[in-house]
Amino acid sequence: MIERITRIYADNASTFYDYRTNERQSQRARILVIVITAAIFSVLCPISSTEALSAAITVQAILIGFGFSVMFFLVQDTRPPSGDHSGDNISLERELDNEQVELLSKELFWNISYFNMVAFASLIVALSLMIPNVWDRAQVIVDRAPWEALEVVDLSVPALIFPAAAQFLLMLFGLESGFTFVRTVGRVNFLFEQRMGHSG
Repeated sequence: MIERITRIYADNASTFYDYRTNERQSQRARILVIVITAAIFSVLCPISSTEALSAAITVQAILIGFGFSVMFFLVQDTRPPSGDHSGDNISLERELDNEQVELLSKELFWNISYFNMVAFASLIVALSLMIPNVWDRAQVIVDRAPWEALEVVDLSVPALIFPAAAQFLLMLFGLESGFTFVRTVGRVNFLFEQRMGHSG
């Protein structure tokens, strides 16, 4: 499972490169910005109401459905025809264009796989925040345990850490999925334009 998640992340990261030089672009600065932004938003604008969490879950579920729809389209054999081979120059140029389109289709599949993974993680975190009093109940169980040595420990710390960590992860996954979705939509539009150009 971990290996599969790592592979999806690596495949998506490999799609960030300079189209002219094919030089791979580092994602450290982008990830750092998203992490800092998520930390700020989780502190200043925490999502605590059930209505807001439900809205976040609904949006992510809709976007995941859209992602799967595009994935089903990409796995189909929609390669454009090679065209007329009577002219070698025209055929070679079109073949190169076809190869670029097929590469973009493969990369889009990786992008959408990564988006679905991040969006699903965001959905899971939002659902965990909606579980009523789950950490309060755990606190009661710990308080009743006959461990005198734990009396000096602030047993409320876990109950405080979990919501803060969950808020941070919710913001982190939300921002990352939002960025990936916008980027993927732009690349999907470009793919459709290329395919329509080939079919014209």
